Amino acid sequence: MKSLKLITLTLLLSLSTHLKAEVIQQDYKVLQDVPSIIVPRAVFLPTYPNETGTSSIELIASNLEHNIHLSLANGNNFSIDKEEIIVENGAAEEIITITYTPVISVFDEDTLLVESEGVAPILVRLTGNIMQDRLYMDFENSKFPNVESDYISDGWEVKNGRVTLTNPTNYLQGSGGGDSSLILFVNNERAGSITSPAKSGGIRNIEFYYRSNFNPSITFTVNKSSDGETWENIDTVATVRANNGHSTYSKTVNDPDAKWLRIQAEKTTSSSDAQLYIDSIVVDAMSYLRRVGDIVQMDATKDDVPLVIPVKVAGLLNAPANISLEKGMAYTLSKQTVEADDVADGAVASFNVTFNALNESEYEDMITITNDELGLERQLVIPIFVNFIKPSHLELLGEEIRPQNVIKMPATVFVEFDGFLNSAANITLAGGEQSPFRLSKTAIEPEEIAIYPSSFKASLDVPESGVFNDIITISGGELAEDITIPISITYTKPALEDDATIIAECDFETQGSFAGWKSYDLDGKSLAFFFSGTPKAWFWKYESDKIQGNSVIAASSVFLSNTQDETTPANDWLFTLPLEIITTKNYYVSWNARSLMGLFPDDYEVRVIEDAKLTELEESFTEQTTLAEVSEILVNNSDILLSVQSETEEWRNYPALCLNAYKGKTIRLIWRYISDNMHTVYVDDFKFYSTPDTTVNINVLRDNNISVYASPNGYIYIQGAPVGTPVSVVNLQGQTLFASTIKSNNERLNIDLRNEIYIVKAGGKVCKVVGHNK
Repeated sequence: MKSLKLITLTLLLSLSTHLKAEVIQQDYKVLQDVPSIIVPRAVFLPTYPNETGTSSIELIASNLEHNIHLSLANGNNFSIDKEEIIVENGAAEEIITITYTPVISVFDEDTLLVESEGVAPILVRLTGNIMQDRLYMDFENSKFPNVESDYISDGWEVKNGRVTLTNPTNYLQGSGGGDSSLILFVNNERAGSITSPAKSGGIRNIEFYYRSNFNPSITFTVNKSSDGETWENIDTVATVRANNGHSTYSKTVNDPDAKWLRIQAEKTTSSSDAQLYIDSIVVDAMSYLRRVGDIVQMDATKDDVPLVIPVKVAGLLNAPANISLEKGMAYTLSKQTVEADDVADGAVASFNVTFNALNESEYEDMITITNDELGLERQLVIPIFVNFIKPSHLELLGEEIRPQNVIKMPATVFVEFDGFLNSAANITLAGGEQSPFRLSKTAIEPEEIAIYPSSFKASLDVPESGVFNDIITISGGELAEDITIPISITYTKPALEDDATIIAECDFETQGSFAGWKSYDLDGKSLAFFFSGTPKAWFWKYESDKIQGNSVIAASSVFLSNTQDETTPANDWLFTLPLEIITTKNYYVSWNARSLMGLFPDDYEVRVIEDAKLTELEESFTEQTTLAEVSEILVNNSDILLSVQSETEEWRNYPALCLNAYKGKTIRLIWRYISDNMHTVYVDDFKFYSTPDTTVNINVLRDNNISVYASPNGYIYIQGAPVGTPVSVVNLQGQTLFASTIKSNNERLNIDLRNEIYIVKAGGKVCKVVGHNK
């Protein structure tokens, strides 16, 4: 099996000296820089009746951002010594103690759940088994008290009447070569008896030696009990006469409910010194098997096939047990039975399962071991799971990206692919930092394409017309060869000539120049001293360093108390005057912007809201108790037209963002400033204009202008999908959580999300998103 790193998990034991807990040892594939938790997938804790088994397992974690939480599914007979492991510097190494305290059950199972945000949960199978070894007493080392009443030794209890000897064991020749036998007296019409300790798992067979010192004869009975109080006679042996040797008694009981055995001499009045001698009592348990270790998951590649998986079992069998596979498609067995002799005297029986599948998939099956002749106490089921690891490969869904005559800036194209990765692959642009394009991500993680195709975005943001080219390269991830993707965008900047009509504009040269605009302060924080006397939200400011004129409108996140506010971003809203979008023309908006300091670049959003909707919402704002509630209402009722991250220090022109999606409506544009302890952003030279209605030709080999994302407020948003487009949301268990059609340009799906991965399908777009709790 091929691994980047092999980790052997060492078991630290604190069990009774005659027991050994067992864990599976397994090779693990460890991916560099990928969050991971390494822990045994199975632990077996055997105990004897009335004892406690304890096992210590090692947990190793790397590249984590959150603490690790531990919990038991049932927790009835199992317990753990800690419920949380603190992660520092992305790593943790801890010893976890698991304790098993059986009560009545002879076989217990539980699951240890290991969780940390950012990695898949790990299930550790816990198995506990009360060892059902035979009961045996040969009386050679028994130290029964020298008293004339009842005697107890090693859990065996002897009851005699008044005795004529001082010790219930007599130094006669024993049956098995020893020197001692138990003497049960019968005098004064009272009978002696011996009772075994309580025994789990039932009684299969009874065997012992007996003799008498008395003629003409005495009688004894053999009894069983499930509660230690109510006794059922198994057998009666009469006419036991004095002789020179022991006779053998053997009886098959096969009672899974029986727990106690009793041998009792019957009353006699013929003599006061009648004695029954008992030696070498053996009580066998019912058939049972336990697995040694566990098989939960193994990895295989084409080079590993056929993969031979060893399986080991131990226990007690009274007859051969059958081994079978539930499916038997990808696996074959090296043997079909486990013989009684294979597991006798504590031996471990071994057989192999061979994995032969060649298709790239996951294979699971169940091994079942049963004994139909005398019956196992319970059938043994062992899961097998092999993940057939595919070689890394990616397949592009379309190989060229060539939009033409793009008028919406920044232009965004999606790069889609399907396939399989064994480690993260890097995404780079040939032009590097000098490239006109920007990538939405620089790496593809294996889990991103585990189920559905994945994608990333390349965006072009240039001020002038031209043809822009570059090459995207996907490399690494154990790919056999790099994947190169040519990207070319022809950008035609719309000219403000005779066919363009400016409907509204504002250069902010005077404080009254933006009459009808609105500003909302929704962070509630005061600006630093050099902005003193200005409103808390967007404000008018004199600025000599600009394209033309001397004034701008600005927003800042330099607060009076940055130490307490630095973790909370600004939240300031600026609304334009109402803008009417009629159906017979094309409408665009443009502006200039820059950050005050390049060391502290600013973030903001440009949004759209219907003017009637804003009026309706403003009537309810006074009913909200917090600014955050007002902000959430505005976020949920407005669309994102453009999201700007890290605005440049140089003035940048945003030309011709198209507003045709809002034809027939009156809208307001919004600048929402959301920087987190950055500095100040300036906006200037706002223009709202129209052109005659012409068809814009965007020639993309793949029609994929749909954007899907999960917002921090707990909703999934879909942008760019035409009204009527079918949309569905499915979780990783295959359950459909939402199914409907798109009703607006910026659709919000009202479903309850968790911090899990969801599969969203909107028209021809299929992608994964990570949900956030509302």
